[in-house]
Amino acid sequence: ATGFYKTLSIGRVQGPTLSFIRDREIEVRTFVPRPYWVIEGEAEIDGRRLKVEYAGGRIEREAEALEIERRCRGKVGLLKAVSKSRQRIQPPTLFNLGDLQREAYRVFRYSPSKTLRLAESLYLDAYISYPRTSSQKLPPTIDVREILSGLRETVYGPLVEELLSRETLRPREGRMDDPAHPAIHPTGVAPKGLKGAGARIYDLICRRFMASLGEEAVRERVKAEIDVEGHLFHLKGGRVIEAGWMRFYRPYVREKEVELPPLEEGMPIRLLKVEAVRRFTKPPSRYNQSSILKRMEEAEIGTKATRAEILDTLYRRGYVEGDPMRITDLGFAIVETLSHYCPEILSVEMTRSLERKLEAIQLGEVEADEVVEEAVEALRPILKRFKEREMAIGLEINRAIRGDIIRANTLGSCPRCGRELRIFRGRESGKRFAGCVGYFDGSCTVTYPLPQRGRIEATGKRCEVCGAPIIRVIRRGRRPWELCIDPNCPSKGVRR
Repeated sequence: ATGFYKTLSIGRVQGPTLSFIRDREIEVRTFVPRPYWVIEGEAEIDGRRLKVEYAGGRIEREAEALEIERRCRGKVGLLKAVSKSRQRIQPPTLFNLGDLQREAYRVFRYSPSKTLRLAESLYLDAYISYPRTSSQKLPPTIDVREILSGLRETVYGPLVEELLSRETLRPREGRMDDPAHPAIHPTGVAPKGLKGAGARIYDLICRRFMASLGEEAVRERVKAEIDVEGHLFHLKGGRVIEAGWMRFYRPYVREKEVELPPLEEGMPIRLLKVEAVRRFTKPPSRYNQSSILKRMEEAEIGTKATRAEILDTLYRRGYVEGDPMRITDLGFAIVETLSHYCPEILSVEMTRSLERKLEAIQLGEVEADEVVEEAVEALRPILKRFKEREMAIGLEINRAIRGDIIRANTLGSCPRCGRELRIFRGRESGKRFAGCVGYFDGSCTVTYPLPQRGRIEATGKRCEVCGAPIIRVIRRGRRPWELCIDPNCPSKGVRR
């Protein structure tokens, strides 16, 4: 009916996941920042400049913040109290697939699907256990000492010897279990010729396994109170005094050390800097590939084996882009249209209920035929309603697709007439070029040649030399670069 074709998909997991991203995008776009003020300060102690924090936290009124700044700037305060505390930090739990994917994203910025592919490759080489597991536990039948012994001749040798010297070895387990598969762990088979991303994932799994067998770490926290003209400032420090399991998990563990000089109550402390700084409240963060994975787990939609593929599908279909994830106009249209015509497809409750029933089948608690029959009966009216309204649904989504295509092909405004510059292809040569939208009706003849390989994106910037739009060129295997679209501009070809 529209003369346009594009493959789209939506399902019981794609729908709610895309809806999460849409809802977060609305929160971000409608957020109204509010100003507040903080007092930033620096104190001098034993010749060192150390940051101090105003004990009153954020301040809502500028006049109040400026008055504190005026009264405290350059003054000498008195150290009123020093307190020390010790924090015991438990070892991390063993990896399940979701934990591994989130941790690999944190330390390597690997997408969940990439981490799964690498882990499955390691499993097929017999270096790690089966990765598609939700368990954070190891059954007693798995011999931890035997696994460690197999790693003696690897780079982990000294750490392995330390663990094997202990009388008892018991990993710290999480609450999640999977009757089919244990937590992810090394098998004890020493890898040969492992390089690159696969070696990094293997290293992460091995060190996490050893860290789970380690002892508690202990961190000392120091907090001092400084009284300046009746206003309290805090000086904070901290250091790890017993590394415990952290020794096994380096370099992946975060250890922020701020060791303070000796402090005594009553000692004078000069503030070198006191400044009232205006800030603004921030909207909630957009989902990234790690946080949306966690949201899916919390909502109990998808499985350990399918969540990464669902995210990949949302990208491939053009519903989301970037990382953090931004919903596209097409993704918005999909959610808005379905929420109007078939809201059940976006329902977390329907998906969660079916996931629980599928798990019950796995545990032998219900019959598969019974669950399938219930699912068919639930879907029948939804599909019937969808079929009845498919023309209206298609027209609404088609408008969004066309809008997405136009926006993706718009590079900026024409320097001559101010209308849009878009990417076109020559009818005979097939080569792409940038031209004013007035080119085809003869009202404006501005055109520019474009690189014929790679993806071209608008940057929203203008060349400081000639005023023409700046574009970004992205080619596989090369760093993206930016250049002025005008071939006669002196800045042409300059990497930015």
